[in-house]
Formats: sequence, C-alpha cells, structure tokens
Amino acid sequence: MIENSIDLKSKLVVKAVRNVRGGFKKEDASRGMYRQGIKIDVDRARLITESYKMTEGEPIIIRRAKFLDHYLSNLPIHIYPWERIVGNFSDRKRLYFPIDMNWSSVSRVINSREGEILLDEAERAEMEKYFEYWKGKSMSDLSKHLFGEELKKYQKIGNTPFFWTQWSELGVPNYEKLLEKGLNGIIKEVEDKLEEVEKEVPHDYVEQKEFLLSVLISLNALIKFATRYSNHALDLAKSDNIEEDYRKRLIEIAETCKRVPKHPPRTFLEAIQFFYFIHLVRYIEYSTLGIGIRFDKVFGPYYKKDLGNGDISRSEALELLQMLC
Repeated sequence: MIENSIDLKSKLVVKAVRNVRGGFKKEDASRGMYRQGIKIDVDRARLITESYKMTEGEPIIIRRAKFLDHYLSNLPIHIYPWERIVGNFSDRKRLYFPIDMNWSSVSRVINSREGEILLDEAERAEMEKYFEYWKGKSMSDLSKHLFGEELKKYQKIGNTPFFWTQWSELGVPNYEKLLEKGLNGIIKEVEDKLEEVEKEVPHDYVEQKEFLLSVLISLNALIKFATRYSNHALDLAKSDNIEEDYRKRLIEIAETCKRVPKHPPRTFLEAIQFFYFIHLVRYIEYSTLGIGIRFDKVFGPYYKKDLGNGDISRSEALELLQMLC
C-alpha cells in the first residue's frame, strides 16, 4: 500500500515544463524549458490524422466519434506497478498536444530552441507530415477563416483569449446519472431515442440521428477501452516474475475494468475508476480541463456502504483518492 502522498508523488512525472521566460535568473533559464527525458506525444497526431483521412466527407460529429473510437482502440496503454486506478492518454513522459486544435502552436513548440529535445529526427519528420494535413483544417485555422475582422477584435485583449477560445469547456457530465445507469444504460436510452426518431422523422431528423449515432460510437469506444485495460491486466498477472501483491492488484484492476464503466459501480473503487475513465476520455476528445464534481456527494454513498460493510478502511479510501488526484 502507498502510505502517503509523498510516496505516490515520487512515482510521477510532474512539472514537465519550466517557465524560463518569467523573470527567472540566468542560471535558472539555462536549464531549459523542458525536464530531461520529456518528449512530445506523437500518437494523437498519428491516430487522429489516420482517422480523419478515412472519414473525409462524413459529418463532422461522426468523424469526431470515429476518431475517438480509433484512438481508444489503438492508443498504447500502460499499467504501472503502483496503480489501482488506471487509464492514460499518453506515455507519462510525453507532452500531450492536440494537433487538431492548433497545429501551428505545436509546430512552434517543436521548432523552437527549447523544443529541439522533444523529438528525434524520425518523429520530427513524421509530425511535419501531419502539419501539412492539418493546415486549414485545425480548429484554430477554421476559426480564423470564419471569424470576420469585426469579431476577431473581441476574441483577444492583447495576447489573452477573452470572449472566445477553442479551449472552452464542454459542460459537466451528469456523473450521478452515469454511475446509476452505467454506459450500457445510457446506450439503451440512445437506442430507444434513435428508434423514436426513425419512426417520427422530426424536422431536425438528420441532426438528431447524426448526434445519436455519434454518442453510440463514443460510448461503445469507451467500453472497449476499459476492456483493453481488463485484458492487459490479466495478461500481466500471468507473468511468473511479479510479486504476489502486484498480481492481486492486477486481478483487481481486471475485474474493475470489466465491470465499469459498462455497468453501474458497486464499490468505492469501481465508482472512482468509472469517474476517471469518463474524465480521461473527455480530456482525450477535447482537452477539457474542468472536473465540476462534488466528490462527497457523488462518491460518499459508495464510501459509506463499503465502510459499513468492512470492505474498505478510511486510509485505503484516502489512498484511492490520492491515486486519482
């Protein structure tokens, strides 16, 4: 068991980027902007470009969902020996830049003096190919094209995004409903609504149908993503060269990820893992940073139930929350 947050932090990569232009002394700035060994993640650029090339001509909401499915199906996944809550959007020593949001920003980073260490020659050449594809297609490029001069002056004050930015939040999921129904329950709701739309053919039939189909693709993609972790944990547990405590954690991970988020969670651990899968995939899809959740209100009932049944201790619950954070 991880005894405290200091022990946990020692296993993480933190502060990958240093502010070397914020008035630091010369000797501080000379260390460079990026921590030694940090690289840029190429997987998202590769996988989203592959997906968008395969879906050209389709509605954008469907393309977005199919990208998520392609990404979650092909992203290299990791389970570290100390983990009980799993899920990654990149290798933990990789910087995550969504090229589809603003390819030129990523290009500036890797071609800056500080960014020389972030890619090897082969990766740099690969990224340059993706930049060519996304020119004129990224959200930043599209906004510049669609915003007239009258609106552009309100977009920023100086260099600070003000009234509008493509990094805006997408709202807060109804976590309580998600936990109550599980993704299978939500999928059933969507399928019923889709059947209703097909029968009634409302005036916004096309928009509703495309939206509902994209939801089905996305939710099923997340279930497959969790199943990948379950299978990976079982494969690791079969190894002869691991400690028994680690083997037990892997089996626990496999059982948890087989259950959630497909089905409603039954325990505090399952509820935490369910939440993290949702939060993680929101970040993958759109780099959304907000959480917007009352932890005590949402997770409290699971904690009290497990505590009352003797299935969890206060210290173990604290450990799980530390791992989540």
